[in-house]
Amino acid sequence: METTLPNELIGELKKKLGSESIFEVEKALNRILPMYEIVRREICGCKDFDEDIYILYREYFRKKESAGISKTTLSQYSYQIKEFIQYINKSPEKASAEDVNNFLDFIKEKRNLTMHSKSLRRTILSSFYTWLQINGYVRLNPVKQTEPIKYKILTREALTMYELKQCRKACQLDLRASTMLELFYSTGCRRAEILSIDIQDINWSGRYIRILGKENKERFVFFSVRCSKLLMEYLSGRAKGQIFISKRYSNAPIGKQAIADELRNIGKQAGLKRNLHPHLLRHTFAVTMMEHNVALNDLAIIMGHEDLKTTAIYAKSSLTRLRKEHERAID
Repeated sequence: METTLPNELIGELKKKLGSESIFEVEKALNRILPMYEIVRREICGCKDFDEDIYILYREYFRKKESAGISKTTLSQYSYQIKEFIQYINKSPEKASAEDVNNFLDFIKEKRNLTMHSKSLRRTILSSFYTWLQINGYVRLNPVKQTEPIKYKILTREALTMYELKQCRKACQLDLRASTMLELFYSTGCRRAEILSIDIQDINWSGRYIRILGKENKERFVFFSVRCSKLLMEYLSGRAKGQIFISKRYSNAPIGKQAIADELRNIGKQAGLKRNLHPHLLRHTFAVTMMEHNVALNDLAIIMGHEDLKTTAIYAKSSLTRLRKEHERAID
């Protein structure tokens, strides 16, 4: 319980508080909790409910954690599986396909979810039940007895080269902001990957960085000459630790919300009509690579995709932009 409570509490607070506030809360919890003995209250006053579900639940997440799943993903899985458990209020093997459908409809209405988000909820539940089934805890996976949720995949628009130029111009006098912008765009990394980079992982002569991606899978990403110059100047002799640190707490690493806020500010200063966020820069990187004839297989390796279908989404986006350029150029 001593370790479960703070993890659950932090997981809930991360949805509403910034990274710097979370850092302070974690310090307070680590200081205060050891002085108390805490016991989980049994939900619905049912001992069997606690034993049947939460023991399995904790075992499932221990397996996921040992498999290298990121803390962010684990937190999302944890919260969403708990919601389902509390909704059905019975042991896992007693859940039916109707329970799953009713829950998904209920949560979509309650959270005003898109069909895509509803489909993700279904996928998370299916993962949990697949694990239960493989390990002999349930006979059937009720999620597989439900119909897949259909939704329209919208083509995402990458930054135009003009928009990128405006972003660069907006932060040209801010070394930190310029470095952050170029590192995201130049490498195509996910936000969590940028946050996990240690300066010692950077190979300056080869201009590449060792990355630990999803499920702790190692790969190497490259960065441009422009990015290299900015990084060297920004780091100014620092040889280890996270690249970007908190503005308020000099010894604390920057959090995921803070880095998103800084990119959004760059976009506002550049006059963008949409939010500048980490995935938009990753998307722009991918589309730019596709437009410069980088093979789909090679791009999948650089971006850390296991499934080429994921990478192919960027190819579709690239074609959309090329069509617009064609229409602009050809009468």
